[in-house]
Amino acid sequence: MVRKIKGYILLFLTASMLSGCAYTDWPIQIKTTSFETSEIKQKDNIIISKGKVKVHDSYGVLLAVEVSEDTPGKLNIVYSKDKNKLEIFQDWRKFLLLKEDAVSDEDSGDITIELSKGLNEFVISGSDCTCEYAVSLSIPAKDRLVSYDGAYIMPHE
Repeated sequence: MVRKIKGYILLFLTASMLSGCAYTDWPIQIKTTSFETSEIKQKDNIIISKGKVKVHDSYGVLLAVEVSEDTPGKLNIVYSKDKNKLEIFQDWRKFLLLKEDAVSDEDSGDITIELSKGLNEFVISGSDCTCEYAVSLSIPAKDRLVSYDGAYIMPHE
């Protein structure tokens, strides 16, 4: 009888240790970059991408442009943002660090860029920051423009 009780106690203790006392219904809170608004249009040889983005733990593509051959261009970004660091990359080459303080209607001025044949993505990266933006890309050789898009998420790899 004592042996049987010890067996039940051992079984109960083993089952208790294996099941644990974990609470499994905690909500998973993953912050990811999201575009609240976006509008992309072309006017002659200028592509304009406007919107509002909340930047968190993934990359956001503000503008993507495909060209048929290497071509120069001029990019300008006017932005308003919260306090925190944001960076703009062109195909993973950082070319613009936005001001870290909260700003309104900050103008980058014209930035001369080189678009490579194929897809060129202008990516925003940072942490916990909301940014309203207007990106203008001027391409002198309009006939080299194949397509354009923007306001989409590029997850970490």
